[in-house]
Amino acid sequence: MNRPDKLFNFIGESIEDDIDFTDLDAELTKRFGETCAALVMDSTGFTRSTKALGPAFFLAIIYRLREVCFEIAGRYGAIDSRAHADNFYAEFKNVDDAVEAAFAVHRHFEDNPVPLVSGNDRFGVCVGIGFGRVLRSDHEGVYGNEMNYASKLGEDVAERGETLLTKAAFEALSNPETFETTITRIKVSGVEMPIYSIKSGAGREE
Repeated sequence: MNRPDKLFNFIGESIEDDIDFTDLDAELTKRFGETCAALVMDSTGFTRSTKALGPAFFLAIIYRLREVCFEIAGRYGAIDSRAHADNFYAEFKNVDDAVEAAFAVHRHFEDNPVPLVSGNDRFGVCVGIGFGRVLRSDHEGVYGNEMNYASKLGEDVAERGETLLTKAAFEALSNPETFETTITRIKVSGVEMPIYSIKSGAGREE
């Protein structure tokens, strides 16, 4: 049995009442909207090892990944966090905290390598971060354009050890000049957009 969810219950009731979608958008934003930094993290590097060692190895890696991510997300003040398979999702009040959490996870797996079958494979994470208005579900996290972009960056575009930001997220950083930043452009659903790959700069304290 599905758990009740206020967001989707309200949508269902509104559709039954034949509400105009423009009005529904406004009401959803009023009732369920919030502004936050959305972080989406995917893991990488252990596909061949999983095939060689089986599902227990995969699940052990997932367990370790989740322990690390939940602890670090909490340390940096995550509003909410959740895991699905080898993906991890979290929302933060500001982009600075989301970035610091991402960097902390990267550092953890650099300092504590996960042994894999092939020396050519290195376990790590790829991160995408967006910032803006989203709609919060009780059980499924958040929905919105910046969440969609963060998912695209974290799951499809970023490489191991990389943290990618949307334009809105980068502009919301309190001190963007302290990062080493590389700007490229990608197409998302046919729309070209800039993405910002950031690393700790010389002026930042680790």
